[in-house]
Amino acid sequence: NCYTPYISFDGNSLVYLSDNAEDYQLTMFYTTRERKVDWKDPVALPKAVNTRLNFLRGYALSSDGRTLYLTSQKSGGVGGYDILWSNLQGTTWSEMKNFAMPINSRKHDGCPSFSADGNTMYFMRCEKMDINQASDCKIFVAKKKPNGVWEEPVELPAHINTGNSQTPRIMADG
Repeated sequence: NCYTPYISFDGNSLVYLSDNAEDYQLTMFYTTRERKVDWKDPVALPKAVNTRLNFLRGYALSSDGRTLYLTSQKSGGVGGYDILWSNLQGTTWSEMKNFAMPINSRKHDGCPSFSADGNTMYFMRCEKMDINQASDCKIFVAKKKPNGVWEEPVELPAHINTGNSQTPRIMADG
């Protein structure tokens, strides 16, 4: 069984959860295709990424599929759940890195979604969260400055947040 697929904006990378792993536990898999033809055999992401501490619907790919973002409760974070990222270098994923403050807060932050240019991030900030669900959430937006530092996130207006406050997604066309 496959769950919650996320495809990169360029349409050539895919990450998803599946229980078709050695231990029949939900495991994150990654695959790519070249020239928009055949998909390569999916590979399980390394244990450093595939942790039981991840929010199950809280991951995304960059527009080119070479950066993975996920929501995790790994130790050393800022709050409960935090947003982390890893770059694909050749065929190896880098060690997960925490976005730190101001993106992550003392609350639960997760489910990032990026503009096509990677300079705007939408995400949810929640009062309560566990591996399967989140509650009392608001959607925030943050912009990256030209020097690469993220600005303080801003809560989106109530007319957007009311009833739509979880797992935001911005499309490739903005």
